[in-house]
Amino acid sequence: MKAAVKPQVAKRLYTAFKIWKKVKKPIVVSGGKIFNENVEAESSAMKRFLISLGIPNKEIIEESKSKNTFQNGIFTYKILNKKGIKKICLVTSAYHMPRSYRIFKSIGFSVIPVPADYRVDRDSYSWSSYFPRMGDLYDSFLGIHEYIGILYFELIQKRKPLKWRAREDSNLRPTD
Repeated sequence: MKAAVKPQVAKRLYTAFKIWKKVKKPIVVSGGKIFNENVEAESSAMKRFLISLGIPNKEIIEESKSKNTFQNGIFTYKILNKKGIKKICLVTSAYHMPRSYRIFKSIGFSVIPVPADYRVDRDSYSWSSYFPRMGDLYDSFLGIHEYIGILYFELIQKRKPLKWRAREDSNLRPTD
């Protein structure tokens, strides 16, 4: 079954597309089958989206094994290291950039952060602005998720030797 590109991912991809138009360097799309093995990898949907914007297939490198941000970094590094690429533009949602930047830098990339998908409130303020809304709760969830991820990375993941950092299901072995 084909996967769909979520709106926040589409914003990231559009940002990557704008960069590609200027620099004409390959784009890596990263993301595996996270929740459902019967649905294609997230990276395949992302690749289709970029092709629909006009990027040639040969300009898109697909990493389809990762299941989390750390694995995105590890597997992308393995692909790009073989090509001699160490300096990257890292495109992700603005709220996700601090954690992603730390992870990709610790793996060995020289990272140029390019945040996308800023979450801003453009509504005017009134007395009802002080009542909780579902969107606000989701934004709070995203923030808490990122802070816990940063804490986990800084306290646990970062201290492990690089060859053992990815989760066991990542298919990385000590010799990789």
